[in-house]
Amino acid sequence: MAAIHFNARTKNALIWGGVGLTLVFLYLVSGIVTPFIWALVTAFILNAVVGFATRRIGGPRSLWVVVIYFGLVAALIWGLTVAIPLLIAQVRQLADAAPTYLQQVQDFFQTNRLLVGSTSLSAAQISAALRQVPDDLIGGLRSRAPELARDIAERLLNLLLYLIASFYFLLNADRIVANIRGLFSSPVLAELDPWFKRVNATLGSYLRGQIFLILIVSVATFVGLSILGVRFAVVLALMSGIVETVPYLGPYAAGAVATLVAMTQPPPNNFGWPPLILGVAVAVMYTIIRQVEDNLIMPFVIGRTVELHPLTVLFVVLAGASLAGVLGLLLAVPVAATIKIILEFLWQKIREPDPREALVVGPATTWEKLGRRLRSVPGKRLLLVIPRGAETPALADVGAYRRLLLLAGELGVDLQVLTNDARAAATAQAAGIVVDEQPAEQFARTTAAANGAPATPADDDLPPVDALRDVGPRTEQPVPGRS
Repeated sequence: MAAIHFNARTKNALIWGGVGLTLVFLYLVSGIVTPFIWALVTAFILNAVVGFATRRIGGPRSLWVVVIYFGLVAALIWGLTVAIPLLIAQVRQLADAAPTYLQQVQDFFQTNRLLVGSTSLSAAQISAALRQVPDDLIGGLRSRAPELARDIAERLLNLLLYLIASFYFLLNADRIVANIRGLFSSPVLAELDPWFKRVNATLGSYLRGQIFLILIVSVATFVGLSILGVRFAVVLALMSGIVETVPYLGPYAAGAVATLVAMTQPPPNNFGWPPLILGVAVAVMYTIIRQVEDNLIMPFVIGRTVELHPLTVLFVVLAGASLAGVLGLLLAVPVAATIKIILEFLWQKIREPDPREALVVGPATTWEKLGRRLRSVPGKRLLLVIPRGAETPALADVGAYRRLLLLAGELGVDLQVLTNDARAAATAQAAGIVVDEQPAEQFARTTAAANGAPATPADDDLPPVDALRDVGPRTEQPVPGRS
């Protein structure tokens, strides 16, 4: 029974068909993909910590995975049992203080009306509308009690999936990377590795830097607001840290909200300042934190890793938040930076010349056979490989090489020579052919790389033709790195 073989077209169809089906499947199950994406992000961030601990302190990787993972679980438990109740308590206090703020707004607009398009709104209308919001919210929650219970159960299930998946990804990170690398051949990996490293550095620096910035800004803001005696310090600090993921607009929006809360806060405060002075102090505090962040923290923590225009960053952040919420807010910039790197790689590949077809000549090579092969070169780029001692009457002198070069010019074939024979190199160069003369060991490695490439049928006693990459002289290609 004959074995089953797929041609190149069938293989490509199977590959792209599999990719398409995978994307469709992920779209259909997008509701359960989110915890796995969060788990991947968590494992990617913590993997650097595990690697650092393993290198600097020693011990098995699995031990550090367990220690760091359960440290993460402990932080989550602390957040659920301590931080979140405190946050809820401050939110309730903010809701209780809402009538006071509404009264201040009403007093301010007592004799004024706010124009919204062609509609004129009075302070009383604004106050009534704002007072109605909590009632509508509570009524909506009561009417949605069954759906709310189902949502809570779904969130708990997603949390469980997240914890299990993040532990698995972190524990098997090295094996997963090795399996992915095993899909590529050694020459392909040699070419892709610099780009993989660049993507890894970009993603790692940005994600770990953003997490660090959120923590630093949240803690600094909480300490500053607590010292000044501003109410709702936990809520404002957490909001200030989260909006750090929205560049340019986020920090200023957080500062404006905190300043407004301070200016409308009834006395007393820790320093006995009037509300206006307290608001100015909060604005100054946010300005100082922003300057320290921009000039001291950002250059060292994140630096210029994403290489994106500020408008591009702002657009992708808002687009990510619109498409995927908080997850999109966090991943928008690194994903955009990764796409930029991939596009740079593809553009480099587009600009590269087509692979040369390599023709190994031997003693039995005749002029007629060389001519026939020149006329049949598919990519119009031919590399003559002339091993040492491969004497052939067809290329015996400079005149023969010149005739070959003229014929190649008439046929539009770009001709180059690769050899480890000094005499053949000198003869070809004298005829005006571009020559890559390599030492014996390098020549052996270069020709050995052709053995795994598909070979076309030999022409009589002419040695086989191998599809090689351009191993002869060529223009310098851009080095993967920062532009």
